[in-house]
Amino acid sequence: MRDEDDATMKPVTWIWLRHLRAAGPEGAFCGRADPPLAPVDPAQLARLVAALPPGATILTSPLARCCQTIAALGAAGGAFAEAEDAPAFLEQSFGAWEGRRYADIPEVSAWTIEDYALKAPPGGESFAAVCARVARAIDRRNVSAADTTIVVCTHAGVVRAALAHALELPPAKALAFAVDCGSLTRITCISPDDRRIEQVNVRP
Repeated sequence: MRDEDDATMKPVTWIWLRHLRAAGPEGAFCGRADPPLAPVDPAQLARLVAALPPGATILTSPLARCCQTIAALGAAGGAFAEAEDAPAFLEQSFGAWEGRRYADIPEVSAWTIEDYALKAPPGGESFAAVCARVARAIDRRNVSAADTTIVVCTHAGVVRAALAHALELPPAKALAFAVDCGSLTRITCISPDDRRIEQVNVRP
């Protein structure tokens, strides 16, 4: 239950959109690599445009697959404000593993889910570090963006980190969430300690 002061706070609704499918091999670490989108399905674009609120604030990871997703939605009729680059919502850096297939990296097969959450690939970033930077960015924006809706075009790891923040989950638990390309996850932050999970991995 919220106290009287919390009840007067204006909520911030976050709609987390994982970018559309990117070009490149399946089963490889993409991370900070910057492939373009694969050919886009016009019907999927139309469904996403219909599902996203017009006039929302738009934030995007600076990587091509996210910027191109927002551009494709705009070209398909999305009534969006100009997108703002949000480096805090970049995908996890996989360092020396970028572009390599999971099956070709022996360390990965030996890691537990806790290892995967807490350890960083050589020259990269741990998922726990992603969770920390995403939480800081959400909290900062919540202070200045009350009573607004924010659409973030980003990556699977970032969406899982946002869910970890909302549910106060340890990083390893958040890795259990499926986050498909073109899916929407909706979280409303009512107060610093009160969040409502409204959608997870919904594919319009």
